Amino acid sequence: MLAQKIAIVGSTNTDMVVIADRIPVPGETVLASHFFMNPGDKGAHQEMAIARGWGYAKFITKVGSDVFGRQSSRLFDEEGIDARFILEDSQLPSGVALITVDRSRENSIVVNQGGNDALLPDDFTDELLLELEQCKMVLMQFEIPTQTVLFVARYAVSKGLKVIINPAPVQEIPDACSLI
Repeated sequence: MLAQKIAIVGSTNTDMVVIADRIPVPGETVLASHFFMNPGDKGAHQEMAIARGWGYAKFITKVGSDVFGRQSSRLFDEEGIDARFILEDSQLPSGVALITVDRSRENSIVVNQGGNDALLPDDFTDELLLELEQCKMVLMQFEIPTQTVLFVARYAVSKGLKVIINPAPVQEIPDACSLI
């Protein structure tokens, strides 16, 4: 069991996956042989890996007030994840990824960020910031707004926390020195 608490500030999606012989070209319909749904996105995957393998982490994310948001919250609860800070956006849907995988395992992915795009610095109340301070490390990625990543990184560094950022998806970011 990991003795140090870790905060994950990141994204969560529902992945909707179809398996087909091939990925359709624009305007074409291809029939799928299989369909399944998984919890997805880097933030959710980091959180579940820590909960299953190493111990305790706090997950800060935002979902919509829809069936996918409720499903994600229920799954995190079943996994024993501290989900007190799964925030809900009443205007946006939860994030989803539509994934087509062909027989050679190539894929095509379209993502609607939904609530992930609405996780903003204003969401970090005094209570939430105090919760962050109880951690030793913060993990993030760029599947939430860059302004949120930078806000949380600056705050965490100011409190002496370690910060790890997975720079995916690739995007232009300010000079790394501006994080401090």
